[in-house]
Amino acid sequence: MSKYIIETGTREDRFIDSYLTAISWTQGYDQVGTDLDEDCRRESIIDALAFFNRAWGAIGDDVIEQAAHDFWLSRNGHGTGFWDRDPAEYGGEYNVKRLQAWAESFGEVTPFDETGTCQYN
Repeated sequence: MSKYIIETGTREDRFIDSYLTAISWTQGYDQVGTDLDEDCRRESIIDALAFFNRAWGAIGDDVIEQAAHDFWLSRNGHGTGFWDRDPAEYGGEYNVKRLQAWAESFGEVTPFDETGTCQYN
């Protein structure tokens, strides 16, 4: 049993679930997050929580799911993301630029390599 347990609220759960959905979606998998090995899933959840903790003030309840997708897309340079949205969705251009920069600061990650683990670039 783990020594550390982090309890998440509804907003965090929505963000994590949507982040894992974005990973699965870009990789062409139907089952959300189940194709990630245990370490990669844990690291993905940690990344999602770290980003959400930093950015929660710029993410309204109505865009939590979209923000999680945009975090995944932005950090990996998928050609869309925060920078590609209507700034009003995130409270203005200033917030969009901050969210994009924060996402990029996490660096790229490949969730599935030949070993089935996450590879951070």
